[in-house]
Amino acid sequence: MNLRKVNQQDLFNYTLNDLPPGYKINPSSLTIWYKSGYLSFDPNKKNEFNEAEFQEFRFITTLFISGISLISIDKLLGNLKKPYAYDISKIYFNWIKREWEYLPDKPEVNLFEAVDQLINTKEIGILTDLQEKISAYLLTIPKAK
Repeated sequence: MNLRKVNQQDLFNYTLNDLPPGYKINPSSLTIWYKSGYLSFDPNKKNEFNEAEFQEFRFITTLFISGISLISIDKLLGNLKKPYAYDISKIYFNWIKREWEYLPDKPEVNLFEAVDQLINTKEIGILTDLQEKISAYLLTIPKAK
């Protein structure tokens, strides 16, 4: 699978404060990651990051704070191209195939089509439960005067 790196530029740059609270890392670790080739830049020498840098930083940080060994991290990164500017919220490592893959897109649900499908397949139990739930909710709404 060929993963796309983040290349879109946001209107505003990021700072380390934009990371979730659990991502606070010792500054010396950041320099080590840079000098070891995990990061294409030294985060300690920048005040702001563009989108690609921020995603690269987030991706690498997520791997290192996961608690897995350095050997495992190297294996996980083995088939990815540097810099590692991948959006960690959109990919996962498939352990069976031993490769990174995109998370499936969540399909948009058309409620009316879903109900029509339930009617067509005669899912009376589910339809009855839905009717009861909707009716109970409608009883809680004040009537217009």
